[in-house]
Amino acid sequence: MNRNITTRHFMKFIKFDSNRNKFLFLLDALIINTAFVLTTGVILSGYMVHLGASDFMIAMINNSTNYSTILSVISFFIFGHFKNHKNALLAMNFLSRTTIFLISLLPLIIINKNVMLALVCILVVISDVTWGIYRVGWLVWTMDAVSDKDRSSFIYQRMFLAKIFMSVMVIAGGFIIDYFNKGYLGFLIVFFISYLLSISDVIVLKNIDTKVSIQDQKDKNHFDNFFSPLKNKKYRNFLVFNMIFFLVYTMSVSFTPVYTIKYLNLDYKYLSTANTISLISMIFSNKIWSRVQAKKGINFVLAACMLFTAVELIILSFITEKTVALLLLSSLATGVGYGGFQVTVMAYRYDIMPKIGRTIYEGWYYFSFGLGMLFAPLAGKILLNYLSGIGYGGFEHLEFRLLYFVSFLSMVVILILSWHLMLRKNSPVQDTAQNDKSLVTSSR
Repeated sequence: MNRNITTRHFMKFIKFDSNRNKFLFLLDALIINTAFVLTTGVILSGYMVHLGASDFMIAMINNSTNYSTILSVISFFIFGHFKNHKNALLAMNFLSRTTIFLISLLPLIIINKNVMLALVCILVVISDVTWGIYRVGWLVWTMDAVSDKDRSSFIYQRMFLAKIFMSVMVIAGGFIIDYFNKGYLGFLIVFFISYLLSISDVIVLKNIDTKVSIQDQKDKNHFDNFFSPLKNKKYRNFLVFNMIFFLVYTMSVSFTPVYTIKYLNLDYKYLSTANTISLISMIFSNKIWSRVQAKKGINFVLAACMLFTAVELIILSFITEKTVALLLLSSLATGVGYGGFQVTVMAYRYDIMPKIGRTIYEGWYYFSFGLGMLFAPLAGKILLNYLSGIGYGGFEHLEFRLLYFVSFLSMVVILILSWHLMLRKNSPVQDTAQNDKSLVTSSR
């Protein structure tokens, strides 16, 4: 009886009642996000430091998950060639996660450092490109299982629970790596745990019995449909805004793992704690943002999240070996600002895209996102080279700190311009019906 009461309360909390498929979609989000956090970010960057990669290579690899999404734009054509979309998605999931696991085995079979680093880069990019295409189909599949009315609450709810599991796992991963003195065995164990979770995720997805219909156009290769997101003025403006935001933000933060691991020599336990603070603040702030969105609108929330993101950047500009405690404060701002932005922008774009042809719109979103992420480390490296020529005057790691400050100033400018040009207007939902009509006409 107690077990039934507990189960009933849990199902009431996640608001899925007895809907088995929605519960499995939730379970999928919990498992794959937990697996993903163990092979990206500070852990992947730390592994590259262990292998002896250069600062720029580490920044590029750390950002590969993001800029590899550029090729997501061709997912419109790729899924058009598969009759069984579900099997295609499962195969992409398995291929991507297996490839990223293989990089942890390379030191066992390859002695030459340069060859090994080259293969690591190739495997990471293959994994991330495959994942980027998979993510488009997976997101459309997931969102189609949720009604328009429940979408925002579902997104916030899913992220809330996923971040709890990610917080626990990222701390565990940090302790494992530090236990083995930041050596190879610690990284191997963490990557293996991630791979086991990834296999479990494929099994969960296999048991979801909803119909997967990613490609819903009659003419699947019609170029008018392919370029329809660019003809939609509101969505086109959003794509430009999206690219610039991630370019400005990431050109500095992509070097944070290098700065904290290599130059500040921080322990993984400390870095894991900082990441956990970010995840926890994201958990609670997302619930708050959800309520604010209901009262003030999604545009207001986007602007507020950008403001907190700017706060994160200015805090990072003051971090040195003597002020590493500020990293915890910046992590708090990360969860509130950047974390809230990621969740809110998902709801925002699904509000302004039509119900028909979402695969195309998602592909273009990740294309703009990937472009910003691709050029971000390049811009950051150019700025670092320029800033390193400035006299230090006794200031510690001044070039990194100035890079964060440049990002901060740029983010403030973007916030002001985007508010006046795009976000000050009413809710974007009004244009959706017209977008649906225009795309249907185009598909004919």
